[in-house]
Amino acid sequence: MSAQFDDTILLDGIKYSIVQKNGELLFDTRKYGFMPGGNCSACVCGYFVDYCLRDNRIFLDNLYIETKDGKYPDLNGKSADSFNHDKYGIFAEIFHIYEDVSLPLSFTGALLAGSNFISDYGTYTWVQNPWAYENLAELVFENGVFVQKNDLSDIASQMRREVDALDLPCSDLSFLVYDKKSKYKGQFWWF
Repeated sequence: MSAQFDDTILLDGIKYSIVQKNGELLFDTRKYGFMPGGNCSACVCGYFVDYCLRDNRIFLDNLYIETKDGKYPDLNGKSADSFNHDKYGIFAEIFHIYEDVSLPLSFTGALLAGSNFISDYGTYTWVQNPWAYENLAELVFENGVFVQKNDLSDIASQMRREVDALDLPCSDLSFLVYDKKSKYKGQFWWF
């Protein structure tokens, strides 16, 4: 399994990768008539999303999707653009792209979001390790309203130091940090 394309969220002018989600489904493609299914090993669910915060609310900004049935209904009045290689690069060969959708979401839950990816701590399978980001934050929402940001960067830094102390030649040490005996187990919802 390849590392997956990240959903992202734009917060205070900084683009964060969404590392994990807790709570209800952030964006339900079926509710909008999509049947996602991908041919790309880096996007097994068939789509990924750029979200943003505006006026203290979460919005779907851009959607990159491939469907099983080849149907691409309008989304919040926007049509899908595809195969514009000059604009989208390689994504145009894989996905249909909805830009500037501005779809308000009613998400209740938390997002674990990271910025400034540190490749030495990254993984090449599935999703990235939370400690692979210099800046790590928990973003809490209630009915689509941004409620709170908890800065977890110090915890991510501490995890990197612990991984470094193991001095193993493998960059993906999640099996050690996520171990049942880990001091982080039960301390955070994302463990």
